[in-house]
Amino acid sequence: NTELMYLVEGDDRAALLDTGSGFGSLRACVEALTDKPVTVLLTHGHTDHALGAAEFEEVYMNPLDEAVYAKHSAMPYRAHSGAMWPDFAKLCPDQIIPAMPFSDMRPLHEGDTFDLGGETVECFACPGHTPGTLVFLLREERMLLSGDACNDRTFLFDEFTSSVEDYRKALVVLDAQTAGRYDRVLLSHGDGEGVPDMLRRVIEVCDDIL
Repeated sequence: NTELMYLVEGDDRAALLDTGSGFGSLRACVEALTDKPVTVLLTHGHTDHALGAAEFEEVYMNPLDEAVYAKHSAMPYRAHSGAMWPDFAKLCPDQIIPAMPFSDMRPLHEGDTFDLGGETVECFACPGHTPGTLVFLLREERMLLSGDACNDRTFLFDEFTSSVEDYRKALVVLDAQTAGRYDRVLLSHGDGEGVPDMLRRVIEVCDDIL
């Protein structure tokens, strides 16, 4: 399953949105793309989004995902998830990035904004997939990174996910907060392209289920 990360570069700084599973060096890739200081912003604490974070110094995640991250950063869980990737068995131990201690991460909350110099990343809460799931609005680019918070495969079936009712409420709030502020939706899996009315479509799916 494809894991997508996004690098947003401003005049002064860059922001890396998610860090994948931590198999191989993501930092080497980022440094080939920008020489600016990099701030890492994590959408949520799942193993395929947050486990490359330890290569970076300035990492932010919503504290509401502490329990999620604790489970997903444990090596047995990472190995189980990695086994779904055909080339996982070929990795050398030193190619598996150690998990960043949660205590080393900085808190990230709804309403936080990051001025990169001509590019601004704004954070919005969208609990459901995990308690602390966030989405990021790239203001000047008019793009919404909905990640796993709202896509064509968002799941609500594990111990940390919300009910469909509560998830729907979160989507309605997010839709109202961001309406008219973006033209393109970016996802964390597949080809990365979401439809512009993704939020409203998934609200309709919730309605069908309910």
